[in-house]
Amino acid sequence: MLLAGVALDKAFQRVLRSNIAEQLQSLTFSLLASAELDHNGQFSIPAQLPQSDITIPGSGLVALIYDHNQGIVWRSPSSLGEQIPALTPISAGAINFQRNKGKPDLPFIFRLGSVWGSGDESDRFLTFAMVQSKTAYWRQIKDYRETLLQWLGGGGLLILLIHGYFLLRELRPLKRVVKEIDAIEQGKSDHIQGDYPTELALLTQRINRFIHSERDQLERYRHGLDDLAHSLKTPLAVIKGLESKQGLNADKTVQLSEQINRMAEIIDYQLKRASSVGINTLGAQKIALAPILQKIIASLDKVYADKNIQAQIHCDPTLTFLGDKDDLYEIAGNILDNAYKWADSKVEIHCAMISKNKQQWLNIIVQDDGPGFSSQSQAQITERGVRADEQVPGQGIGLAVVQSIVQNYQGTLHTSKSTLGGAMITLVFPL
Repeated sequence: MLLAGVALDKAFQRVLRSNIAEQLQSLTFSLLASAELDHNGQFSIPAQLPQSDITIPGSGLVALIYDHNQGIVWRSPSSLGEQIPALTPISAGAINFQRNKGKPDLPFIFRLGSVWGSGDESDRFLTFAMVQSKTAYWRQIKDYRETLLQWLGGGGLLILLIHGYFLLRELRPLKRVVKEIDAIEQGKSDHIQGDYPTELALLTQRINRFIHSERDQLERYRHGLDDLAHSLKTPLAVIKGLESKQGLNADKTVQLSEQINRMAEIIDYQLKRASSVGINTLGAQKIALAPILQKIIASLDKVYADKNIQAQIHCDPTLTFLGDKDDLYEIAGNILDNAYKWADSKVEIHCAMISKNKQQWLNIIVQDDGPGFSSQSQAQITERGVRADEQVPGQGIGLAVVQSIVQNYQGTLHTSKSTLGGAMITLVFPL
């Protein structure tokens, strides 16, 4: 539209200058036809001129007749008070149009050279000139540009609105696809639904096939790990059962038993670590947090019934965990089991949603009134990248599993001293 406006403006100026040149030429020839030379050699111009503007002072149109010495022979009444630029004579029969391009203060000038006489030495060489101010010219240019701007601006705006409408309409399915993929990542849906245009249908079908393929592969992976664990645990159980029948002394029997237990712990740890889903996989779902904690507490109350632990859960029923239910059971189960194991009489669980760095986080705090962590065990628990075979037997393997799963969910695990006097574990997960 901008280039079209510039081109049209240039074309209009060319046409307008051409029309002015033709008009001035026509007026000059009319003036030439009206002029008469009397017997005294003086020009007489009739009172009724062909163009009335040259008789009105200030009209912007001036007619002149001058000789080869630039002496004015005749000038129209409209020249009164006008500043006429210096004009040079031209040869007889010559025509010249001076448009003064790029000089808006100089007028348009049309000149016609002529000769008066019988062809002898008394002939007079005269130049007829029409001088027109550019005031009217620029006024027409301004009016034209305003009209052009209105039409092209209105047309351009209309085209932009039409393009915007069709663009938004064509992009609407893409926005729906993005929203559905977000819903899958947030656990609100398990595949892309709805009908889409032909151009997007193939894409959504392949995404759905990819989602189902990943879930099937994850399921096969878990089954394979279960089979591996079962296959390894059976020979270990046989070895453990036979250790007392091989005639080994007491020290060797203890060493063999420790190594067998160690192998079993490693298998449990690697199995749980490898089967963790994580927040960035398509297996993540929104899981209500409070019911899971209540089930775990109910089970632990039965296991540790002789300790008579008083457990309190402070958790909003609307809070959810984004991930896999088995992972949540593994995390909460290990931490609460440790809390029950070391607590004297009290265990408290606090859950809340917090805002940090313009993001929402799930905060879970478990604390007890037991002896708490030693400085050495606390450093090992919070250390990034601790492996199963480096854990202290008993408490170490469970918390190492929790640490691994929490890191897989891009969360953090912190240990500190509880307000109840024992240990406190704080878990933070991104929402």
